[in-house]
Amino acid sequence: MSNNQTYKIAHDNLRAFIRRGAYREAAEFAEGLPVETRSHPLVALESSRGFLKQGHPINAERALSLADLSQATSGQRLIIALETAALQIYRSVAIREAVRDAKAAFANADAAAISPADWAEAERVKVRILLTAVTYHEISSEEGQQARERLLEISKILMADERIDEALAARLTYAEKLDDPMTRIDALLKLAQVALEHNRPNIAAESQLNAADQMILPENRVNVLARRSIKPQRSTVRAITFTVQSTYH
Repeated sequence: MSNNQTYKIAHDNLRAFIRRGAYREAAEFAEGLPVETRSHPLVALESSRGFLKQGHPINAERALSLADLSQATSGQRLIIALETAALQIYRSVAIREAVRDAKAAFANADAAAISPADWAEAERVKVRILLTAVTYHEISSEEGQQARERLLEISKILMADERIDEALAARLTYAEKLDDPMTRIDALLKLAQVALEHNRPNIAAESQLNAADQMILPENRVNVLARRSIKPQRSTVRAITFTVQSTYH
């Protein structure tokens, strides 16, 4: 078996664990890989994201730092630079520094050498940083809104390249950040259905749970129940319960 095959198998196994919400198993699998395999850019990136999903930013940072950038494409280097910037937020709430580094990474990138899908994936991470920054008033609300709206086009580009996980993640971020509570809930529930159609139970569960959280907020409860288009039926509750059980247990 060639090294490239080994890296692909490791990456695909990590992603399979993450897709079904088995973050502990993903972390254990990553820790058991040889250092040579863990240093491959795609494996390091997927390992880091798995650790972050598990709630361990220190381990995520350590996993990403193992990436051998000499093996990375220009696009992979840009994505890793963006994820490194984003980790500053989780590690030390260094939001301003994360925004600075994210913008610098794009400014210094050779766009001609990067595929549209890799560029879109890097943009997705940058938008995630910017949306955190606007929450803490590090950037203007206008810049944050422009970044959010960009996610729809980013999702289309990623889906066209069959990067389904990343495309759905972009749509999830977009739905979560919509201003109107009713529109937000509607978008989350629609996304959950799309995620299930693509066999992504982790994103479906996260979307449904976020929608359910919005439904029980006092300021939203009456309005949600009054809107027939998203009235919570027993089938919705069963779908949420089933998805959570199948994803986290």
